[in-house]
Amino acid sequence: MLPSVLCLITDDVDVQSQGKALSGASRRSTQPHRYSRRHHSGFRWTAVLWMILGLTLSDSATSLTAPRPDPPARPIPPKINGVTTLDWEDLLPEKEQFSFNADAAPVHNYLGEAAPAAKQSGSAATISRFNGEVVKVPGFIVPLSITSDGVVSEFFLVPYYGACIHVPPPPPNQIIYVKMAKGFRIKSIFDPLWITGVLRTDSKATRMATAAYSIAGQKTEAYVY
Repeated sequence: MLPSVLCLITDDVDVQSQGKALSGASRRSTQPHRYSRRHHSGFRWTAVLWMILGLTLSDSATSLTAPRPDPPARPIPPKINGVTTLDWEDLLPEKEQFSFNADAAPVHNYLGEAAPAAKQSGSAATISRFNGEVVKVPGFIVPLSITSDGVVSEFFLVPYYGACIHVPPPPPNQIIYVKMAKGFRIKSIFDPLWITGVLRTDSKATRMATAAYSIAGQKTEAYVY
């Protein structure tokens, strides 16, 4: 299409150059013919502009309707000595993995711990790929029960610190309910831990939040950055 447009433009330039080279007598004798060419040239220029406009609109429509490429697949979680190490995004269904903002950790409002309970929202959809497997997941603990001497055996595991009753909890599929075979004494809820145990797609609802996964805890380890 573009070579045709250039040919039309070149032809018009040649006609105008030839008209300028004519003598005065020749100009007078060819005046009607020259007027006719100029009039015809105006129509051709109009046609050229319409063709350019059509090409531009066609390219724009193609770019607007072009399908987006599929996002790259997440790598397969490593499995060492029968234990699969999971990241939190591994627990999301494929269609949610590239739209979930894992860095959007909420903060307390001005009322702090005196604030009313925040409502949980988000997806509870789970995947069954790791159901029944021994997994290892890092996170922060939110105790559901604790003894007077600081021993915890039942808690929520969450991907960021501060996911408690006074701020919006993570979606259910980003919370794991953990029941340890043996309780352990926690030093601080600010410190992340590795939790190892058997993962299940069993939900657990409390007044604090709902977890879409559960782990029968076997082992805890300090998470080293």
